[in-house]
Amino acid sequence: VRELGRLFEANAVVMRGEPPSPIAARPSHAILTPSDIAAAAWAMESGNPAGRGAAAVDATEWVFYPIRSESAVMGAVGLARDDGSRPVASGQLDLLDSLIDQVTLALERTRLEEEARAFAQVRERDRVRSALLSSIGQDLKGPLSAITRAVAALRRSGQADKELAAT
Repeated sequence: VRELGRLFEANAVVMRGEPPSPIAARPSHAILTPSDIAAAAWAMESGNPAGRGAAAVDATEWVFYPIRSESAVMGAVGLARDDGSRPVASGQLDLLDSLIDQVTLALERTRLEEEARAFAQVRERDRVRSALLSSIGQDLKGPLSAITRAVAALRRSGQADKELAAT
């Protein structure tokens, strides 16, 4: 966000979630109106730019560009200038696309790292569960064998109450 703001000499924000909310902003106190948030939502939903100077949702101070991965739209990059002019000139769109691709890669890497951490936690939980069950099984194996042998002996001797022995 800092580099986007510096390169385009504009305020910048990255939005994610439903409804969209900022995960990074420059300046950090950037104020987004409900119209701005609606434009970000539209960019994320449609996969097309929305906001000031774009074809959709023009009544905002910001213009939002979707952050697209191969499988989905992951968020939106928003840019706005304090003077109200368009933050990205038509000759800068290729640069912006390249930078948004870098943002996409960073978000994808973050998502994959989170999935790897979650998988490692599940694997560790399964390992602990397996060790616990194995330990319990070993601890109960001897007493259960002794009970089974005693009940079998009671049945064979015929001296015990058969219903009690069966229980």
